[in-house]
Amino acid sequence: MNAPVTRRPRLRSLRSGAFFFLAAALTAPLQPLSGQDPVPPADTTPADTTAGQDTVPPPPPPRLPDLGPTGPTGWEVGVWEWTRRDLLMIGDVSLLDLLERIPGVTPVRAGFVGQPEGAAIFGIAGGGIRYVMDGFALDPLTTPTFDPSRLPLLALALVRVERRVTGAVVTLETLSPSDPRTHTVVEAATGDLDVNLFRGIFLAPNILGGPLAAGFERVGARSIRGSNLTGGWLKWTLVRDSAGVQLEYRQSEMDRSGVEEGFLGDRRDWAVRARARLLGVTTEGYAGATTVEDRDGTLTLREGTPQAGVRLGYDLRGWPASGVRLALRLRDHPRLPSTEAAVELHAAPLPWIGLGLETVQGWWKDGDPTRQHVARLRVGPLLGVSLFSELSRGGAGIARIHEPVDSVVFEPSPAGERLGASFDAWGIHLGAAAVRLEADPVSGFGLPFDVAAPRFAGGAVTGIEAIASLPTGWHPLRLEGWYVRMDRPSTWLYLSDDHWRAGLVYRHSPLPSGNLDIHARVEHVFRGRMTTPCTALIGCDDDDPEDGLVSVGSYRATNLALTIRVVTVRAFLRWENAFNRRFQQDLPFAYPGPPGTQGRFSLPGQHIVYGVKWEFWN
Repeated sequence: MNAPVTRRPRLRSLRSGAFFFLAAALTAPLQPLSGQDPVPPADTTPADTTAGQDTVPPPPPPRLPDLGPTGPTGWEVGVWEWTRRDLLMIGDVSLLDLLERIPGVTPVRAGFVGQPEGAAIFGIAGGGIRYVMDGFALDPLTTPTFDPSRLPLLALALVRVERRVTGAVVTLETLSPSDPRTHTVVEAATGDLDVNLFRGIFLAPNILGGPLAAGFERVGARSIRGSNLTGGWLKWTLVRDSAGVQLEYRQSEMDRSGVEEGFLGDRRDWAVRARARLLGVTTEGYAGATTVEDRDGTLTLREGTPQAGVRLGYDLRGWPASGVRLALRLRDHPRLPSTEAAVELHAAPLPWIGLGLETVQGWWKDGDPTRQHVARLRVGPLLGVSLFSELSRGGAGIARIHEPVDSVVFEPSPAGERLGASFDAWGIHLGAAAVRLEADPVSGFGLPFDVAAPRFAGGAVTGIEAIASLPTGWHPLRLEGWYVRMDRPSTWLYLSDDHWRAGLVYRHSPLPSGNLDIHARVEHVFRGRMTTPCTALIGCDDDDPEDGLVSVGSYRATNLALTIRVVTVRAFLRWENAFNRRFQQDLPFAYPGPPGTQGRFSLPGQHIVYGVKWEFWN
């Protein structure tokens, strides 16, 4: 532990003020252009004509060669993607709102907007999800698990989730200018319980010789465990032909004094990369660093690590379609693998056969190496039927805090299998799969709500997952849902027996001009009882067991979501627990306070957030 430091004033630092000024200065002078396509193609721009003269449209700004994720998507292969257009048409507050739509993901929120969040994959909590932004690993440092509430959602151009039985990788790509015009997006929202949200991005095709992307975000609530998350990011690129360099900087500040008195945090990530394409192979070298400072009253945790690496990618279009990604990552931190090597390969040697191989090998400075291997096979579709399987072995090593350096590595070594079939024809999509997972021991997230939780005996879990997407007879309206049933040991954390989501989804663009989109969803969510660690923040009643665990009651809620786009304006509504069912929350929180004054705390019923996203072109 580091020595205590004097706490800085909340949300009054020079950095926060600079980001506020940046957002205001960049967005104020821009005016909306009526009738403009809200997302014009990257390679076209409207011609500017004058009397008797035609001008040639300016070219789009140069971009680095693509080195993003590749391979098939879909439930069968366990991969979900949200593009920029998808992200603009949803009213999600944090990345966890996206992740919880995936079967097998258990969302865990420590309260309301802006509070710590985690996601367990089939009950794999601590270290179960790895987050990678533009090839740069978002290492949590002060905790074993990265908190997704601290990610700037509006800054993302792509979210890709590769879910495996033993964990997941969330690949994030940030925005870069793709249009010759200056582009700004402003998002503002509010809601009950004093929720406030403001986000802004600014994309310029040429500043200081290259495209510039910048953004600002502030999310918080002033009641029910009040919080404020403030952050900003910059990305500048210089490209010549098929090669270039890029600079990135991200910073986020949090004030969660409503969770625990004086809980503040500051995180900074920066990276510089050089990328080029030669003979069809895209090569990148990068270097950067992460620093994190979390403060709880007079206690301060400071962690930092440099990060450097090399990435290579090659894609073969047409038939047989295939792609390969190679990566080498270096760090210098006692609770992270010092070296990681990764290989990812996908191929379709025949139109009805798909193969996928993934392997990650990590070496610690002190301790045994860590490894993860995944093999996937898909056969079909034949007459609309596809068969698929997945074999997963190993997982990322977890580094817990509050332990001696020589004993910090926690290697769960999970192993899992998945085998299933699906049918896709006539607008009907059905699928079912059997799942088996072994892990011992299991651990909590290590986030503020369970940071002191010990490890617990795991074991083996078996279950099924199923999905359905069915037409209703009216083409804009579909019935969609999924169901997961798991037989688990009583000591397995953050895993419920039954978990399902089902509802009606409406997507329609009724006007020939394309200037109107309507997306609506009405769904019901159910999650059965699950086991959580019994900690000071979660709280334990006298009748709770003495094994350090507490059973959380079932969760039921009916949710509504609506987004309407008119030209360049999107109005959205996110209404959780619309029927105002009481005591629906992920964890049984305890009141903070001195011994003898704590008690159980329950959230009120419904939660509403509504606002607008407005695009400006200049």
